[in-house]
Amino acid sequence: MVRTGNGREGPVQASFLDVDALGLVASRTTVLPSRVRVGAASWTDPTLLRSGWYPAGASSATARLRHYSGRFDLVEADAPFYAIPVPAVTMAWTSRTPPGFIFNVKTHALLTGHRTRTARLPGPVRALLSADVAGQASVGPADVGPPAMEAVRDAFEESIAPLRKAGRLGVVLFQYPRWFVPGPRANATLASIRQEFPDMPVAVEFRNAAWAIPDVMREVVSRLRDLRLTFVGVDSPHGLSSAMPPVDAVTTRHLAVLRLHGRNAGAWDARHETAATRFRYRYDEVELVGEILPRVRRLAGEANEVHVLFNNCHGDDGVRNAETLTNLLTGPPATGVQSDDPSQRG
Repeated sequence: MVRTGNGREGPVQASFLDVDALGLVASRTTVLPSRVRVGAASWTDPTLLRSGWYPAGASSATARLRHYSGRFDLVEADAPFYAIPVPAVTMAWTSRTPPGFIFNVKTHALLTGHRTRTARLPGPVRALLSADVAGQASVGPADVGPPAMEAVRDAFEESIAPLRKAGRLGVVLFQYPRWFVPGPRANATLASIRQEFPDMPVAVEFRNAAWAIPDVMREVVSRLRDLRLTFVGVDSPHGLSSAMPPVDAVTTRHLAVLRLHGRNAGAWDARHETAATRFRYRYDEVELVGEILPRVRRLAGEANEVHVLFNNCHGDDGVRNAETLTNLLTGPPATGVQSDDPSQRG
């Protein structure tokens, strides 16, 4: 049993939710074989830049993105969570990557109820803040008020417009905090996504085990399907109320998303100067072959495309795991896999 964030207890479903059996999605008929894209949740994390994964000549932003996109066909841009880039920046991303390369974009912190550094807000947003709020080091949605929140949404849409125009936007990730729990307020928040972004491809990730209680999960799968929002399955430390267990479901037939956070249980709920230390963990091949690969293949049997993102972005852990999983997906079945040296995992 897992005690959930809202005080309830209940069995956690750690399996694939068969949405077809629940009658939530139309039967899959004639479709092309699923495409599985694999990548990392950042190509610019400082610990990655220091890891030695990039060659000596890849010292500029342009060279690094070109090197990364020469090895993967998917990446998650997490920088917009902290500061919304101007459209010229996202336009440059498209020119530095080959045709067919896809960016998933993490939405800005304020749009998912997180706090953010005031100094990093776009100028038009800061101009709408009262003097006392503008002087705070960090702000949340309730601090800035509705006009400023609307300006945040406008700035974010303008930022990703070049990616959408170029056909390079995969999905926008709305990753909700662990205190976002099931209930009427959460339902209204999810519905507001479609009101505010009516035609945007959106994926939703939860970080509270309360969402995995079977009856709750069935309800949210139905709700996400109605709202055309993609459910994000995760791998994270097991047994914590602040982490989703490994539950998968396909709520939009065109796309399924799996994000892998590592299993560093000791660091998950601790305070960190940078997010990378929370996700310091390298999956070994036993875990990838025995646990992650079957999940990917099951998702590929239900969705037309699957995005697998390694968010264990400490050093080169994420990109090395992405390389291994890519080889596992494209090569012959692995047999006799041996674990990596446990000292390499955080």
